[in-house]
Formats: sequence, C-alpha cells, structure tokens
Amino acid sequence: MNPKVSIIIPVYNVEPYIKKMLLSVKHQSFRDYEAIIVNDGSTDCSQEIIDEICRSDPRFRAVVQENGGVASARNRGIDLATGEYIVFYDPDDFIPPKALAAMYRAAKLADADIAIGVMQEIRVGESRCNSHTIKLGKKKNIDQYDPELLWSFSVCNKMFRRSLLAQNQISFPALKHAEDALFLFQCIFRARRIAGCRKVVYAYQVRPFWESRSATQMVKASYLSDLIKGLDLLETIIEKQLAGETGDAKKRAEQLLQEFHVRYLHISILSGYYRQLWHTEDEMPDILQKKIASLREKLPDSQWDRVAMLNRDLQLEKSLYTKAAVTEKALLTFVVLPGIKKEDLQMLLDSIYDQCMPGFCVLLHEQYREAALGQFLNENLFFSPACNLTEVKTDFVLFADAKILFSKNSIRMMVDRLMKEEQADFVTAPLKSYIDGTYCGTLQESAFTAMQCLKNKRSRYDRLDAIWGNKIFRTKSLQSPDVAADKPDGGFYSSLPAICAKLQGRKIYNAHMIATCDPGKLNVGGQRRISFLAAKRKSIQKKLEDALIAYVKNRYTKEDIRKLIKKEI
Repeated sequence: MNPKVSIIIPVYNVEPYIKKMLLSVKHQSFRDYEAIIVNDGSTDCSQEIIDEICRSDPRFRAVVQENGGVASARNRGIDLATGEYIVFYDPDDFIPPKALAAMYRAAKLADADIAIGVMQEIRVGESRCNSHTIKLGKKKNIDQYDPELLWSFSVCNKMFRRSLLAQNQISFPALKHAEDALFLFQCIFRARRIAGCRKVVYAYQVRPFWESRSATQMVKASYLSDLIKGLDLLETIIEKQLAGETGDAKKRAEQLLQEFHVRYLHISILSGYYRQLWHTEDEMPDILQKKIASLREKLPDSQWDRVAMLNRDLQLEKSLYTKAAVTEKALLTFVVLPGIKKEDLQMLLDSIYDQCMPGFCVLLHEQYREAALGQFLNENLFFSPACNLTEVKTDFVLFADAKILFSKNSIRMMVDRLMKEEQADFVTAPLKSYIDGTYCGTLQESAFTAMQCLKNKRSRYDRLDAIWGNKIFRTKSLQSPDVAADKPDGGFYSSLPAICAKLQGRKIYNAHMIATCDPGKLNVGGQRRISFLAAKRKSIQKKLEDALIAYVKNRYTKEDIRKLIKKEI
C-alpha cells in the first residue's frame, strides 16, 4: 500500500545539518510516510549520515545522482514518489514534531490540492513566524489570487497532492533562483482548492555569516540572471491568467499582478541582491539598475512610495549605490579603533560587510594598514592615524568593538529608526551571546524589556548597557560642544553613561547584535552599579516577557493585534 505522504529532501554538502533534519522527520507523530533523500553529488560525508538513518528506518531511502542542482534533485524525488501528497524539505532546516500530521489533516479535511502552513524563521538566537504564512494558515479556503501567496514563495511549508503534479506535468525548472516561485504558482493556478493550516510546519534556520558563506564569497551575476529570468516568466504566467478572467476575478488578478511587482522589487531585487552590494560581481550593478528602473515604470506612485518607505536607508529617490560612488551618499561610518587583534579584526570586518545596509564607510586606524586584509580594501574603506569625529563625514557613526558582531538586519533597523525619528540622537540594541555554537542571553539584554523600549524611559538598568559597540549615534549630536566624545573608546565605560544622559536615545527591541565573549564580561562598568540579584531578577523578567511576546508573534500578525486593541475581534 502506498504511503499517505512522500517527503523529498535534496542534499548537497550539508554534513553539519542533515542529521537534524532527518531526525526531525523520523520523530514525526505522523507515521505513514516515505522519505526520499536525493544526494545531489555531495563531496562531504553527508551520505554516511543518510545511510545511518536509512539503515535504522525502512521508510527512508537514498538516491545518489551527479550534481544537477536542487531543481534536478527535487524532480528526481517527484519521479520516485508514491504518496498521496508530497512535501519538499531543505536539508539544513528542520520540522516540528507534529508538522506532517497538521498538514495532512488540513489537506484531507478540505479535500485540498495544496495545504499551506506557518513558517518559522530562526535567527540570532530568536524565532519569529512569517506573518504572511500566519494569515494564509488561518484561511480555510485560500483564493488563488490572494496577494499573501506572493510573500511566501518557499515550497517547504506546503503540501501538494501528487496527482496535481502528475496530471499537469508540473516540475521544477532548471534555475538557480525563482524555481520555487514558478513551481508554486503553476500549482496554485491549477489547484481546485487551497487550504490553510494554522500550525507551524517548518523551521527555517537563518545562519550567521560565519556558518554560511564568507564575506569574500561573491554573489554571481548568473544567479541574478536566473532570478530575473524566472520572475519574468512568472510575470508572464500571471498576465496570461489575468487575460482569461472577467469581473471580480479579473480585479483580484490585477491586484495580484501589482503586488507581484512590489514583491519582485522589494524582496527579490533590493533585499536579495542590491543590499548585497559588497558581495556582487562588478557587472551586477548595471543589471540591477536596469531592472529597478523597469519595475519602477510598472508601479503606480503610491506603490513606489511604499517600497521606498520599506527601504528608507537605500534613499531610492537619489541615484543608486555603486561601489565606486558609495561614499557620496553613505549614511553611516564604522569607526574601528586601535587595539584589536588581527583575527578579531577579520571577523569584525566580515560582519560589517555581511550586514544588509550597503551605504556605509569604514574608518580603520592606521595601525591596521600593515595587516593588508586585501579582500576588504574596498572603495569605502579608509585609514586614519587618529580615527576621531572630525574625519566622519556621514550622518551617523558607530564605534566598532571586536567583541560585538553585527547581525544581518541590526544596522539597517537602527539606521531606519534614526532616519524616521529625527529627534533621536542615538539608538542602542540588545546583545545575544554566541559561545561554542550556542546563543544565550546576556544581562545587558535586561535593559531592553518591551515596556522600556515602548516607553523609552531611562531606568537604572540602562547602566547594564554601558557599551559603545552596540550604538549608532547621530554624528552632529556627538560633535555638539556639550558632548565630549572626540575620542570614544569601546572600553571607556565611565564616560558613556554621562554622554548618553545628555542625548535623546531610542532602544531597538528586535535588532539583536552578537556578543562573542562571555556575557559576564560585557558590562564591567554597569554591573558594578547594580547588585547581582537585581540584575538577575530583571533578566528573568526579560526572559518571561520575551517568551510571552514570542508566543503572541507566532500566532498573531500586527493587524490582529491592532484589531484586538480596538476590540474588533
């Protein structure tokens, strides 16, 4: 008898992660499945781990093929699948214990060709659920023109009826990017019924730069070309679908097409590639500029303004960033002071160039010139014998500390807050500690409870945040006569509280940075002014509060919260 669900997992050189995914499948409460693992030419020890799982459980079977890409591996899995439904999982993530049971139940109850569950994203020691998948998961019957579908291209939180693929000859196109989107919408436009599933069914792990790619690894123009090719083809598919509709269905299709253009520009082009300026090959800026201009022509002014607001730091109303001319409209200068070891400097610069705000400069102390660091000798990097404020030409400045690394979105979120709130002199972010491969909280985080961030009131626990490296200052505020900060030093804790007391600060709740040392060593100055018991009590309060907020965020969107406040639901 055929299984109810076929699980397809493509594998390529994921030795550190594949076991976690396979075990999360093995331990599912739902038992009637087959797991088809397609080894796409791995050169590491992934196959040994796969063989170990296959020997222990007959529901798992492995197939080895020459490297052909993820689309080729998934298509091989489709050919071998025998289940009533199919799911696709990536090998470096994992699924919750009841994921398959929840998805299959939702699909069967609605007699649906596609079921869509909630996707959880895990990054920098915290997790949140994709709000668009929360909205879709609450719907018993999802319209094929629902714009929320555009904001969840991944196939990993979806279950597909196998006969839908077979009868319509749907497979993954041979592309490096956008293959998920093309596959998904071919299925959506042919499905009789699409159902939502309220449960979290997939955990997507966003890994820090030191676990994924190095800061010297370039994003190839061929990847961007495949993305544009795939999404342009999807645009054609949507337009063809629109041409066959009339009345209300036509209006919904038109809205879907307009939302597609917003998503194409905001997520795929700007976030996916333009924000990775310092990792792109030299010919890519020209390709990006042409595509941005093309999409701009297709968007009404209101939607263009929406994209510009979502990307405030990119200053889209001005000319686009290029590596050669980035200093002309850079917003932020990272000032790297002397006294940092070469290996620590390397990691710090990696995190600077990996964060997703391209409009910045780096001011290094002259002592680092001999270190060469050739891969970082970019147009936006400068050396100085003094590294003081008089050399900072940007609106904002951050004094970098080797013990603090920048997560992907922290700098962008902080700069956006300063651009939005012109009365703020500086913003400060909480720290997560990363030691021996594990994230943990810090006492410094206790100064960032939700109420403290919302009310933005000073408290004695602000002393726990006596650190330079997690703050972005408005340059002119530090240059004011009453603020003596010409030569701030990351270890000079005694002056920072006095400086901050003279300025208007904002706390950012979500923009976590990463501390690479023992959390007890981060706040030497501040902790001496607060008893250990008081700090510990505040830390416990913070953990409980974060757990409650995570529970709410994983089940409700911002729109839900607004309705609850207004007592509409």
